[in-house]
Amino acid sequence: MGLINSLREAEPFNQLPEEIFTELNQSAEIKNFPAQTLIFNQHAQPTGFLYVIKSGLMEIVDQTNGGV
Repeated sequence: MGLINSLREAEPFNQLPEEIFTELNQSAEIKNFPAQTLIFNQHAQPTGFLYVIKSGLMEIVDQTNGGV
């Protein structure tokens, strides 16, 4: 199943109008990341991207001044 069809069936994306899926179909990219890859850093500049995890596991770590 393709990315766009997967999103059409998944909450909350299934609530989006069809025009959004048309735009996504033209600009979305599928990326695969090896285990232990950092894909987002809370202190980095915003990228303007939305990451959707289709399969696998991820860990969210909130880094504070006193440590992790």
